[in-house]
Amino acid sequence: MYYEKSNRATRENFTKELKKCVEYAAEFGIILAFETMETEFMNTIRKAKAVVEVMESPYLQIYPDIGNIRNATEHYQEDILEGKGKIVAVHLKETRENIFRDMEYGEGRVDFKGCISRLVSQGVFRFTCEFWYDKKTSPELYLRRNREYIRRCIPE
Repeated sequence: MYYEKSNRATRENFTKELKKCVEYAAEFGIILAFETMETEFMNTIRKAKAVVEVMESPYLQIYPDIGNIRNATEHYQEDILEGKGKIVAVHLKETRENIFRDMEYGEGRVDFKGCISRLVSQGVFRFTCEFWYDKKTSPELYLRRNREYIRRCIPE
């Protein structure tokens, strides 16, 4: 269930099945990581960290989506600090209030430079970019603009 509201039963099922997934991943030395979502259930690093701590396994970590966190809390920069030592990579996505897609970097309200700086200071160096092609410009130009924007946000 993604967009539906959770309840006690769905949360218990989630925890029970997640435990099985983490044990299976551990058998093969695979690290699982939660992406912070667009839904209330797990839209901040703090919420993801609480689940990770319940599992008590190095094979479950956090893969936050900065855009989703930005829409979840005004204190998204502080939320990044909550994940210290638990973040394996970061999903960079631009957002506006209650809008999670269909915009280029720089058109929304995420402070990528500040977020990336905080993450790098915690030893996080793996970033994935997410954006959608608007079909108004050439794909090459669209990709180039977005790549150049994000590159300016990443310290050398």
